[in-house]
Amino acid sequence: MGAAILVAGGCGAKLMGTPAVIADGQINPFEQVEPDRRTGEAPVLIASGRTVSGSQVPPLYYTDDRSIDVRVGLATVEIGPGMDWDELVAESTAKRRAKEVDIDFKAYEEFGPLWSTAWPPNFRFDPDWDAPGLDRAPAERFTEVLESMLAQSKRKQVTIFVHGFNTKFGANVELAAEFWHYMARDDVIMSFDWPSRGSMFSYQKDKANAEFAVRQLRVLLEFLATRTSVHRINIIGHSAGCPVVVEALRQLSLIHYREPNADVRRATKIGRVALAAPDMDLDEALSAGVDGAGRVTEGLAVYASRRDRALGFSADIFGDVRVGRSIGKLSEEERAALIANDGQWIDVTRAQRRHSSFIGHSYFHQNPWVSSDLMLFLALGATAEERGLVRNEETAFLEFPEDYEDRLPEIVERLRAKYAPNTEPPDVPEAPE
Repeated sequence: MGAAILVAGGCGAKLMGTPAVIADGQINPFEQVEPDRRTGEAPVLIASGRTVSGSQVPPLYYTDDRSIDVRVGLATVEIGPGMDWDELVAESTAKRRAKEVDIDFKAYEEFGPLWSTAWPPNFRFDPDWDAPGLDRAPAERFTEVLESMLAQSKRKQVTIFVHGFNTKFGANVELAAEFWHYMARDDVIMSFDWPSRGSMFSYQKDKANAEFAVRQLRVLLEFLATRTSVHRINIIGHSAGCPVVVEALRQLSLIHYREPNADVRRATKIGRVALAAPDMDLDEALSAGVDGAGRVTEGLAVYASRRDRALGFSADIFGDVRVGRSIGKLSEEERAALIANDGQWIDVTRAQRRHSSFIGHSYFHQNPWVSSDLMLFLALGATAEERGLVRNEETAFLEFPEDYEDRLPEIVERLRAKYAPNTEPPDVPEAPE
């Protein structure tokens, strides 16, 4: 199948608020950006579980319906159209911006379906089935682009964004580009785009589509780990996208259940995983932990809030405790296990009191304290205590201290002392044939 290249103009979203650690001048990620990336252009790899719409407008390239195959491509997003690099950096690091920074989904090139995600003709699992006769060209083009990006990356990492309920293809791509922008433009950023319908009235359909997407994400992760030279795969999951991530990790753990944890991590290359506002049953999440979902990772951070109105709505529908609103709702046994396992379950309620929002569900990119902590976790793998969080012994959750911003200089100095000497990644093997 030939690649489809679509180009369109027009600004939509605005750049997310500046993370606190950047707005306070402690860290300037843009000092590390390579000269050829000091432009408004942001490349985002796409792995979509949607069907093709036929629209010539890039954000509308896909429908809201399921595709059996994962379709891959490359999106181009422009951050700050009309701004030069110095102006873009100035506004991107400002605590209060002089002008808004527009986000423009500029172009999209689809390569086609990823052969490894196809179903066997008899609909039965076969570990030796290698999709004979299917077109390999889309996967080859996808891998070629990915390897070119990794060659320009210091850390040789891929970060995958898995969106939540009530979102559209274009908005998910734009948000992925914003994270790439603030994380020093080094990692390869990818949007895993399961078919949310982008409607407040399609919650149950979205949840069903998210469940369907679990295998697609798992197979994509296996493809990246075995057929590319990526060193580490980090994941950001939000809302209804979090159970997709957790269940894919559970499946990987069970596939490798006889192998030691270190060997599993080497095989899967899963790095740090951040779950923001997880719209997931608490017992389901704990069950996945029993099956080893966490052992696949180099670190897992779960962000929750008492002020998350969206998950209050979800809890009313399902009649259970949602992970993203489980503060104060753990049993004594569960609290003890959380502390004993050194779990990074983080209560962001205090951060939301300082930087409030009505729904309180998208704090992972809207709240400057939370986005700051999330990016430090993903970039360094630092412990919660090293990032300045404190344990609430009553709830077992970690919290932001009241004077978090005042402590940032000390936090950053401590992080630099420990992690700056180890910023260069180890040798990365060549991509498999």
